[in-house]
Amino acid sequence: MGLLSHLARLFVSSKKKSRKGSNDGIALNTEDSDTIAELQRQIQSLQAKCDELKQTADSKTAELADFQKQVFSGADGVDKDLILKIQYDNDERVKKLKRELEDAEEELEYSESTVKKLKRQLEEKLSENGQLIDDLSAAKRSINKLTSTLEATRNDLEETSRKLDSVSGSLAFVQEVLKAKPISSETLVEKDKKIKALSDFVFFDLQELFKQFKQFFPSTDSSDYIFGQGLRQWEAVKRKSWIEGKKTIAFIGEFSAGKTSIVNRILSQDNPSVTLLPVSTKATTAIPTYIAGGDFTTYQFYTPDGKLKSISEESFKKVNKEILGNIKGVDELIRYFVMTYQNPHLTGMSILDTPGFSSGDQEDAVRTIDVINECDALFWVFDVNAGTVNRSSLEVIKTNMTRPLYVIINKIDTKATSEIDAVENLIRKAFEDEGIKVEGYLRFSSQAPLDELMNTITTIENDCSAEEYLTTLMDDFFSSLIKTCEKNNKEAANAFNASNKKCGRKLYAINKLCLTIQNDSKDAADIPHWEKHIFRKNRWEMDASEGELLISLLNKVDTDSLKLPDEITEYGALMQENQDTFKRKNEAENILRLFKDHRSKLKRLITDLNR
Repeated sequence: MGLLSHLARLFVSSKKKSRKGSNDGIALNTEDSDTIAELQRQIQSLQAKCDELKQTADSKTAELADFQKQVFSGADGVDKDLILKIQYDNDERVKKLKRELEDAEEELEYSESTVKKLKRQLEEKLSENGQLIDDLSAAKRSINKLTSTLEATRNDLEETSRKLDSVSGSLAFVQEVLKAKPISSETLVEKDKKIKALSDFVFFDLQELFKQFKQFFPSTDSSDYIFGQGLRQWEAVKRKSWIEGKKTIAFIGEFSAGKTSIVNRILSQDNPSVTLLPVSTKATTAIPTYIAGGDFTTYQFYTPDGKLKSISEESFKKVNKEILGNIKGVDELIRYFVMTYQNPHLTGMSILDTPGFSSGDQEDAVRTIDVINECDALFWVFDVNAGTVNRSSLEVIKTNMTRPLYVIINKIDTKATSEIDAVENLIRKAFEDEGIKVEGYLRFSSQAPLDELMNTITTIENDCSAEEYLTTLMDDFFSSLIKTCEKNNKEAANAFNASNKKCGRKLYAINKLCLTIQNDSKDAADIPHWEKHIFRKNRWEMDASEGELLISLLNKVDTDSLKLPDEITEYGALMQENQDTFKRKNEAENILRLFKDHRSKLKRLITDLNR
């Protein structure tokens, strides 16, 4: 009965664990599994023991029956007493075995009953365990859902916090920009005033004068340059000491194409001891940034109204597209940044790092267009992984670009040569289809030598047209206007003199005709002579020849008198023409005087600026 007792203890233990599981819930899962497995092993062991007992009983019964068969068959030499003793012993053994068998059968019956109960308990436990598993799954789903909700909430909080930080940073940036004071250098302020005075005089006064009398200068084709692009470039360069007289190159193109990394390669010349551009890519592509050499590091920004102001390095480095995105109307605060720092490779050169076009931000394009045409050459940087040209960017360049253009295919170390060739062919075709001239195509990467790029930059000539603008204005454009005015004045004076002569000749002819009529009339009046007669009345008389002469003179006077009105009419027309030519002469003289006065004032402004 030891085995049954053990099973009973296991059963009681399993019930306790079951009750414990009902209290502990999901935590009972592993312990229940171990209990169920142990019950299954004990049931299998009990069944095996019962089978073994039955086999032993059957074996002994068969052995006894065989022995009895031998004894009662009358075998020779068998001691009857021994046989009886053996038979008695065997009977006792058989009885004992039968009792053991009966006990085993009872134990087996009880065990089978117990096994049935245990199986039911096992099924209940399995069912209960299945419910626990379902509950556990449901609980896990709830936990996962709650975890997802908590994660989403945490992300929302982080995003909100980030946005608040961004807004806070934007407000701090705007505050510093608004508080920034203009560079207080008297020389710089005075120079700015002189530049503005000269620029305003050309744009307003001189252009208005030119427009007023434009009909006198039909062959002047350079006026659009003089009053437009040329003036803007001159003013921009004159205000920007960091590009005046320097070769200036601009890097344009797609966002994250690697413009700033190329700028840093140029600045460092792969010398690790040279300080690189101390701003992030985000900062340098958010607003156009001029990078020029200087005695020390400065961070400045140029306002739309032409003031140069200082800003801290910390604020300058914080500038990115997100910060600017929180500021509506950033163009009303900052036109572009100016950064100077010590670098031997910036001698005689200035670099412009511009916003990327592919962000789709129209303000990016406006900021870039505003400055790129002040440069001597443009380098459009393409990421070879982009595959082709951004069409909107292409349209911007086609519409606004006036400078030589080079194309840099960057990050070529990420592609096979055949793939790079395919990308370059696509880019070439895009530019050719739009009729945009490209001076050269370069391939570049972080590992590529700088030789080809630097050699290309070396060949770029510094466009001095902005510096030569005033010379062009004075010596070419203005001189041409003055010469035209002087020519017009001379022609008007000649026309007036010629008209005076015509009027004089016509007046002389009229006077002569009147004198002829007067003389002929007098001659005609003198022909009849007063004759006194004795026998008849005194009277005016003439002979036949005198009568013919009188008739001839009267006819001549009549003819000349008929000519006189026409002559007077012609004289009136000539006098009107004379008045017109007199007006034109006075107008030409006035125009010449006005342009000479403007030239004198412009000379004074230029002289004042160059002091």
